Amino acid sequence: METEFARGSMRGPRAGEMTFREWHARWWQARVAEPHTLRGDASSIKNHVLPHWGDWEMRAVTRMDVQSWIRGLVEKGVGASAIKRAYNLLSSIMRAADDDDVIAVSPCRNIDLPQIAVKPPQWFTLDQAQSIIDELPAPWRTMCLLGFYTGLRWGELAGLHRHRIDQRRSRLFVVEVNTKSGIKEYPKSSRSRREVPLPPHVLDALEQHIHPLDRDALVFTTITKGRAGRRLDDGNWRRQTWWPAIENAHYFDTDGEQLPVPHYPPHSMRHTCASWLVQKGVSLYEVQHLLGHESFQTTQRYAHLQPDAHKAVLGAWERMDVPLTGAARASLCPVRHGRGRGVCLLRWTLAVGLCRVSLGGLSGRSFCRAGGVEPSCVRWNSGRSRPQVIARERALSVLGVMMATHVLLVHGGHGAPESYRSERVSGERRRRDGLPFTWPFQRADRSQRRRKDNAHGCALPFSSRLSLPSPAEVRFRHARTREVHPHHQGGVPAGR
Repeated sequence: METEFARGSMRGPRAGEMTFREWHARWWQARVAEPHTLRGDASSIKNHVLPHWGDWEMRAVTRMDVQSWIRGLVEKGVGASAIKRAYNLLSSIMRAADDDDVIAVSPCRNIDLPQIAVKPPQWFTLDQAQSIIDELPAPWRTMCLLGFYTGLRWGELAGLHRHRIDQRRSRLFVVEVNTKSGIKEYPKSSRSRREVPLPPHVLDALEQHIHPLDRDALVFTTITKGRAGRRLDDGNWRRQTWWPAIENAHYFDTDGEQLPVPHYPPHSMRHTCASWLVQKGVSLYEVQHLLGHESFQTTQRYAHLQPDAHKAVLGAWERMDVPLTGAARASLCPVRHGRGRGVCLLRWTLAVGLCRVSLGGLSGRSFCRAGGVEPSCVRWNSGRSRPQVIARERALSVLGVMMATHVLLVHGGHGAPESYRSERVSGERRRRDGLPFTWPFQRADRSQRRRKDNAHGCALPFSSRLSLPSPAEVRFRHARTREVHPHHQGGVPAGR
């Protein structure tokens, strides 16, 4: 062990006693990053990291301490993006300490961070973009026209040089980028170094703008008197050029009403370019290469704008045989399994019963069964004249209406009382009447009744529960009646 200490391959046990502030100073001096990145990181460390961890010993920091620190930032109202940046910096510092054997293991493991809300891209319509361009001076019109049709970042627009424009092939090459620290000789990422096509009218406007410029000159520079030709500053350009144009720009909507243009930043020109291309059917893969996105997930933010977005889903809904409707229909009122499923059926029974009482012409006996009564006096029509049969059919219809009204009012529309249900009717009563007692949502056929519907748990589909006994079923029941009561010679007239 002493040999390893001498060789420097093992740190002493007191290495972790140094404070976080001391280790941060060593880590910051050795860090390599872009100047604008260093400025943002320095602000985050100053505001969120050092005030909490500055006096801690490196070996004393645990994973739970880090999680508690994140919770404290959330309770203070710090934004999710700021918390994520501060945590990434703390994780980098602790990982460097782990690599340098200052601590045994990094405490930044499996830490829960607040979710960052992903905002949809903000883009302008064609009329809005045109109104913005009309409010700009001539040099900035060309710059914004180039931004809307190429999707370049503002730094790439401000860092464009004349010799990067290929007028013969109508192309421009993205290489240099304008930053607050100066012109950077390489773009944001490897995919950001790209070739971008130029539409003919954009190339014409660009050629007129670059005609008096030198080959190595910047395409867009300041135009203020006494300060012309200088490198553009992002903050000054927004304050002096972009926001005044946004304030003065107006457009007309489809109703002819004049509205102000949305207050979107200059980066929205990039979103607008992607949105227009996707709406015109350009694939997301081509849009990714045009914009120079490193990850395809970044380009997928525009997927909802594709002309065939959700085409398969919408086609499936259109192929439905009977689509749902918002209008209430009494004959197809939804039935729920349980206590409330009889309400719609009873209302239907009342409506049809009143029509039968007033019009007649259908089997009152079959409707009486549908209304909740299975008449035992099936021999009423035996030897009777036709006027007497019609009178008794109407009487049975009135009886069905009265029974449905009684169930609806007394039992709250929760279905028939238990004494009326076919499951409760004794076999003696079935033999006496000759026919089973049935409700509209029940069937005498036991094999059919055992088949439960998965959606409602009912014996049969809804259409079967609503239909009245057919003429064939009435004749079948009449035949059964004649078998049970041989002396019965009457019958239900055909067609009833």
